[in-house]
Amino acid sequence: MVRVGEQKCPSCSGKLKYFDRVYRIVRTKYRKTEWIDIRRLKYIKCEALDRELH
Repeated sequence: MVRVGEQKCPSCSGKLKYFDRVYRIVRTKYRKTEWIDIRRLKYIKCEALDRELH
């Protein structure tokens, strides 16, 4: 996972670009459920995918 604002891959030093979004269910206290969307980013050089951590 990468943090919001990070721009480079730790292994290839390639730049990130937006790829898509995935939706996940999060259970909170008292079993309340919420849907959150997580951005997936792609490294240009090595073409690996990573998720953005808020």
